[in-house]
Amino acid sequence: MSKITLFTNDYPPHVGGVACYLGSLKSVMSDKMDVIFYEEETPGRLQIIKAMRRVAKKGGEVLVSHIYPFGTLAFFAHVPYSLIFHGMDFDLARRNWWRGLLSRFIIRGAKNVVANSLALAREIADFASIPLPIVASPCVSDEMIRACASFHRVKKTSGPIILLTVGRLVERKGHARVLAAMRNIPSLEYHIVGDGPFRESLEAMVEDSGLKSRVQFFSSISHEELPRYYQNADIFVMPTISSPVDREGFGIVYLEAGLFELPVIASDLPGVDEAVLDQVTGCLVKSDDELSRVLSELAGDSSLREKLGQAGKERARCEFSKEKTFAPLINLWFTD
Repeated sequence: MSKITLFTNDYPPHVGGVACYLGSLKSVMSDKMDVIFYEEETPGRLQIIKAMRRVAKKGGEVLVSHIYPFGTLAFFAHVPYSLIFHGMDFDLARRNWWRGLLSRFIIRGAKNVVANSLALAREIADFASIPLPIVASPCVSDEMIRACASFHRVKKTSGPIILLTVGRLVERKGHARVLAAMRNIPSLEYHIVGDGPFRESLEAMVEDSGLKSRVQFFSSISHEELPRYYQNADIFVMPTISSPVDREGFGIVYLEAGLFELPVIASDLPGVDEAVLDQVTGCLVKSDDELSRVLSELAGDSSLREKLGQAGKERARCEFSKEKTFAPLINLWFTD
């Protein structure tokens, strides 16, 4: 097949799960894929449609990340296209009846549909009445794999147990749930890495709860600095909350934490349960009471933390390299 051309407005140097996913895909595809990245302002629709048609005219295939706007434009450009879904974009594609109707046509018109989790693939198949989409999970980055290569966690015998959350500071990430749970567990400290619109609210919660001496915020942390925060932590926790228009589609940070031998606490949600294996690499919780119980249990049991962390490291390294997770796409496009 001729070259694949990806159309996207979310790509490195942007940060976040989608940008990392697409950057890793480009890395593994190398010169087999071009990227048209609309970093600042998306140009007029006609300009993008013309660009897609130029790709098709040369015998290439259009690949779009996000059904809106790029999937819509590929559909109306009448070119062969493949479509990648990440989670929240699928929810937004169904937010009203007319968008849901158009989304069905766009999905059914795609040559290939790709989802970042099996749970999402099943949702898409049911929604659009199509065969199960191709599943290509997120991967851990080469940089993270190199950073953890010589790392070995030393069993803690004293001092506070450090909780860590890495992610954008938005309500659905579950930081507030962690703050509420740790109030009754004095051995815990909490490191929050990231920034976002929910920071001011979180800082107010910390102040009101009397937790100021036990909670630290770290914003503007580069990807190169991030391994240090994983290395200094004892438990990774991100009990996300789903809403009708937003969700954690998978959660690559759970796997990054595993690379550094951290046991993980996450919400028992579709997609997340593919990144975290309950009682194997971490613990999936269904309620605030369960979150408090699991935090207390892990804080008091270093052997259990070690067991879950070791399993998480092995799974992340063996099953979530870019070559492994994107193999279905390589086989689809470039295997005779």
